[in-house]
Amino acid sequence: MLIIENIETLANDERMEVRANIIANNKIYPIWFRWQGKVCPMPADAFLAIAIIPAMRLGEKLVVKGQVSEKLLHNSYKIQEIYHSFDRSLSIIDIEVDKILPWDPIA
Repeated sequence: MLIIENIETLANDERMEVRANIIANNKIYPIWFRWQGKVCPMPADAFLAIAIIPAMRLGEKLVVKGQVSEKLLHNSYKIQEIYHSFDRSLSIIDIEVDKILPWDPIA
């Protein structure tokens, strides 16, 4: 199982940053994104997007300890089918999230 946890958003006048830990094979991998601009309304989405291929490669469930957008979660199954069509060694996996948020394109 791949687990995404400890998702946090940090902001100051100059930049935004989102951080999380991805746990795989009993190892913790700190991951972060940093940019100038607006607050990320659903930071867990970014981590789901980068963790889906490694989880598929391992054939393990992906668990997100955070809030994921309804649109990304719904489309993640279509995304997996596309990846799987290009590389049959990638497994279609289950994705579990703490909370599903309605998608708001304005946010």
